[in-house]
Amino acid sequence: MHSKNLVRYNKPMRKRLLIEKQPILASLGLGCLLACVLSVLLGKFPFADFDEAFACQIPLTLSGDLGCLCAITACAVMQKMNIHGSMLKGYSYAFISSGLCLSLLTRSGSIAGQNPLSLVVGDFFTGMFLMSCAIAWWMVYAPWGEQKAMRRLAFALGFAGAMFLFLTLLPQAIARFILCVILPLSTGAFLLSFSITVNSGNPDKENTPGKNASPAIRNDAQQNGSINAIDTSNRTKPNSTIGIGKCTKRSSLTIAATIALSCFAVDLAMALFPVCLFHEASPLLVSLAPTSGTPNAPIGTLTQPALLCATIVIAASAIIYTLGRKRRIPLSLLSYIGFAMTAFDYVAFPYHSSGGIPLAIAEAGRIVIALFIIATALRLVEERENDPTRLFLRVSFVAFVAMLIADVLAMAAQMQPGYDYADFQFRTLFSGIGIVALVLLLLGPLPHIDKAISPARPTSNEIENTPYESSLEGHFEQACTTFATDWGLSARESEVFTLIANGRDVPYIERELVLAKSTVKTHIKHIYEKCGVSSRQDLLDLFASYKN
Repeated sequence: MHSKNLVRYNKPMRKRLLIEKQPILASLGLGCLLACVLSVLLGKFPFADFDEAFACQIPLTLSGDLGCLCAITACAVMQKMNIHGSMLKGYSYAFISSGLCLSLLTRSGSIAGQNPLSLVVGDFFTGMFLMSCAIAWWMVYAPWGEQKAMRRLAFALGFAGAMFLFLTLLPQAIARFILCVILPLSTGAFLLSFSITVNSGNPDKENTPGKNASPAIRNDAQQNGSINAIDTSNRTKPNSTIGIGKCTKRSSLTIAATIALSCFAVDLAMALFPVCLFHEASPLLVSLAPTSGTPNAPIGTLTQPALLCATIVIAASAIIYTLGRKRRIPLSLLSYIGFAMTAFDYVAFPYHSSGGIPLAIAEAGRIVIALFIIATALRLVEERENDPTRLFLRVSFVAFVAMLIADVLAMAAQMQPGYDYADFQFRTLFSGIGIVALVLLLLGPLPHIDKAISPARPTSNEIENTPYESSLEGHFEQACTTFATDWGLSARESEVFTLIANGRDVPYIERELVLAKSTVKTHIKHIYEKCGVSSRQDLLDLFASYKN
C-alpha cells in the first residue's frame, strides 16, 4: 500500500522537477548561442588568418546580413505552408546546430583553409544558422511573457559575455574549437532537451513554461465547461470589444521607423569599422602585460575594444535582470541608452580616440538596440499580436533590411578611389551621416515608441456614446472595460478576460483569438496575478461587483 502511494506521488513529482529545469535549460542554451554571436562580432580568434579576413572586409560586410535575411525568408515560407510539429522541430534543432557548427568551421578556415571564398561562404551560412537558432529560441521564450523572458534573456547575455572573455584568454586553437563545435552543438542540445522536458512535464505536450503555470492554471482544464454563470448566447468579437486597442497604421509605422533607423545608424558604424577586424593598440592591456611585445593582444586574443564592449554587455545584462525582477523594462530606457551609445561613436570617432573606445561603445549599443527590439516584440505579443513567430519575423525583417542598406553604403564608401580609414575628412563625413540618422530618430519616432506599442483605450465619452449602452450587451461590455482598466489588464489580457466572463473555456479562446494553449494559459495566469485571485470562480465573483 505504501509503495503504491509512493509510486503514485513520485510520478507528478518527477514531472514537476522536469518542468522546473526549463528556465535553466533555456538560459544556458540561449547563452551558448549569444556567446557565438559575441565571438563573431568581437573576437579575433575565430579567424585563422587575420590579414586574409581584413582583406575580405567588403564582401564580409554583406554576407552575414544576407544570410540572416535568407533565414527569415525561409522561416516565413515554412510558417506560410504550416510546416510544424514536434518531430519536425527535433530534426530542425539538429539541423541548425550542426549547420552552425559546419559554417563556423568553414568561416574559421578549419575545413577549406583561410581564403576569401571560405570566409564569405562561411560568414553567409553563419548568419543564416545563427538567425535560425534565434528564431527557435524566440519560440521558446515568447510564451513566458515580456517580463520573465527579458529577465532570462539578460541572464543568458551575461553568461555569453563571461564566456566570450573566457575564450579570449585561451589558446587560439582551443578557443576556436569551443566556438565552432562545442557552443553550436550545445545550443542545439539544449533546444532539444528543452523540447523533451516540456513534453515530459506537461500531459498536453504544450510548450508551457513550468514556473508560469500556477496550480490554478494547471487545474483550469478541469474547471472549463463547468462554469457558465453568465449568458453566453452573444458571441464576443475581440476586434469590437470596448477598451481593446487596435494596431493603427500610424503606430505600426512609428515602431518600424524606430527599429529601422536604430539598426541603420548602429550598423553603419559597424559595417565600416567592425570591432572584430579593427584591433587598435590597447594601452590598458599593455599595462597589464607590458612584456608580451604584442600591444594589440597581450593577453590571449583579447583586445581593449572587445574587453570594453563585453564588460558593458555584462553590466547591462545585470541591470536589466535586476530591473526585470520588479517590473517590465521601460522600452524608452533601452532605446535611449542604445541611442546615446551610438551617438557617442559618431561624435568621437573623427578624433580617433585611442584604443578603439568609440567602436566598443557602439558595438555595445548595437546589442542594447537588439535587446530593445526583442523587448518591443515581446510587448507587442502581449498587447495585440496573434502570432508571435510571424511578428518576430516581421520585426527581424525590418531590422536586417535597414542593416543591409547601411552595408551597401559602407561598401560604396570603401570602393571609392583613394579611400582611407584614417582620413579625417572621410571620418567627418561618415560621422555627419550617422548624426543625421540619429537626429531623425530622436525628433521622429523614438519619443513616441511607448505610446505606439501600448494601444490607447477609449475615453469615457466614447464608452458612453456606444450604441450598445442601452442594451444588456452594452452594459456587459462596459463592465468588462471598466474591470480591465481598473485592474491594469493589457489589451490581449482584456480580450481573454472578456471571453472568460462570457463563460468561454480555454479551447474556445484558442480558436477565437488564434492563440496557442500555452499563450492562453499564460494570459490567464497574468490576469489572476493582477486581480489577486487564484481561480476562475474567484475571478468571476470579483467581476460580478463591476457587472452589477
